[in-house]
Amino acid sequence: MGNPRIAAEQYLKKYNIPDLFDYLLSQIVINLPEDPWTHLSEICEKLDSRSFQDNIPFFTRDEINIVFSNYEVLNRGYITGAQAKQALKTMGLKPRIVDDLFIDDDANLSREEFSQYAVNGFNKRLNSWLGKYP
Repeated sequence: MGNPRIAAEQYLKKYNIPDLFDYLLSQIVINLPEDPWTHLSEICEKLDSRSFQDNIPFFTRDEINIVFSNYEVLNRGYITGAQAKQALKTMGLKPRIVDDLFIDDDANLSREEFSQYAVNGFNKRLNSWLGKYP
């Protein structure tokens, strides 16, 4: 039998448990629900069933568009790949996941392209909690 501490650390890393706890705690702090236990239960059910509007975990399409607009201040209709990476990190994606999206820093990304990167990134985040993403 191996070292239990190492086994526990590997398990936490495999399922990205610290990130999941950070997310759950942030939802409590942001929403301040009357019944936090029920709220957490509802969040976990939603995550488990993957029942997201438009198949977008964590954010609505409108919220993703708002983030895009905050970075697209010159009204050119696009943001750079470097801006997109920063926006995704600001939205809560870990640098490892953002790097795995392979966004070219010099690329010009439309609102729809940015939205697709966001959806892909947050699906990877969700899959990491389900043990389906390294």
